[in-house]
Amino acid sequence: MKATLRTDITVGDICKGFYYNTLEGKGVNGWGGKLVIQPECQRNYIYANNKDDVAVVNSLLKKYPIGLIYFLKVAEDRYEVLDGQQRLYEQYHATPCDPDKVWERVEALFADADDKKIHNRRNIFEYVLGGEKDPKLLKVRIFPPEIARKAYKIQTDDAKRKGVSNFPLCAVGYAANASRIYELKEMEADHVTVWSKGGDTSAANCQMLCRAHNRAKGNC
Repeated sequence: MKATLRTDITVGDICKGFYYNTLEGKGVNGWGGKLVIQPECQRNYIYANNKDDVAVVNSLLKKYPIGLIYFLKVAEDRYEVLDGQQRLYEQYHATPCDPDKVWERVEALFADADDKKIHNRRNIFEYVLGGEKDPKLLKVRIFPPEIARKAYKIQTDDAKRKGVSNFPLCAVGYAANASRIYELKEMEADHVTVWSKGGDTSAANCQMLCRAHNRAKGNC
């Protein structure tokens, strides 16, 4: 990711073509339509107390210097304001990446956020730029495939040694299900301590349930 310092863009330039979608409370644009000031992944407007916002305006009027603002180029002559700019840039500016692949992954995670599979879209960029190694950034609710496969193997190996089903609730049942070994595709990863009560999406908190029981279980 290469950063280029621009000192020719004025506040007046950014204000040209300013647009705010009052109906949806989002869609802040400026710089003649070239800049998305508030992308979907960012926090909502927080300077609304007639104090912080006024201070920023007074600083500009007095010609005080303000911090750098980073724009992310998303297309030809199209930009977005990058939130958390100083922390993100300092940490990841030297990390090589393919912008197209990064954006493709970011869009996929936005879709997951819309489906409530992740609960913190604000950290999506940091998660992707960091190599997707810290799911806590997103408050991920769905177990990644590698954790599900590992839990399935441990659970199934233990069940075979005991001669019971690899799904605990079926193992204490009767008839064929008492010793049935479910295939991975017939099972789903579930939180031992439920998500709503603070259970994290980690290997230590993962159990495999048959689909019927998991979907009947809900969030209890």
